[in-house]
Amino acid sequence: PNFGYETVGNTEWQVDLTTNNPGYTAGSLFTGAAGTATKITAYTKRLTAGNAKGGIYAHSDSTLITNGATNEVSVETSYSWVDFAFATSPTIEAVDYVLALAHIYQKFVYAYYKYDAGDTDQGHRQQNAYLPSPATWLTHNTNKYSIYATYTATAGTVDMQGVDMQGVNVN
Repeated sequence: PNFGYETVGNTEWQVDLTTNNPGYTAGSLFTGAAGTATKITAYTKRLTAGNAKGGIYAHSDSTLITNGATNEVSVETSYSWVDFAFATSPTIEAVDYVLALAHIYQKFVYAYYKYDAGDTDQGHRQQNAYLPSPATWLTHNTNKYSIYATYTATAGTVDMQGVDMQGVNVN
């Protein structure tokens, strides 16, 4: 399963990477689920191909969760859903996270994000930062970016209290 926003947003947002060294980080607030994350997927492009990576931040303290930064991936010049895999899958819970996409600095290059209107303060942005931890989100807005995390759900337990097991063979 996934959590986040799996729809291509109708609004394009452009970031000038020339003025953002070592990079630019932007993401949105979503509620996670218990399990292990395997990848972050974001709808993005760049003016010139270059590297980016994803991250999962605990919303409570704006730090990257343990193993919460993905591997770096080359983002191309046409919009597409880009997968950012984790080297080691981080453990996630049913709490609030910021799913973030960070584009690395490159002179004379723009990075592009797609988004729709979300909730108040759902969007988070930090200039001059490439997945910092902790993040000091300088801008909050309603941007619900086209970004989501794929995870493997934790196996649930079944409460058998009060269930009549008379006559059930459990061997």
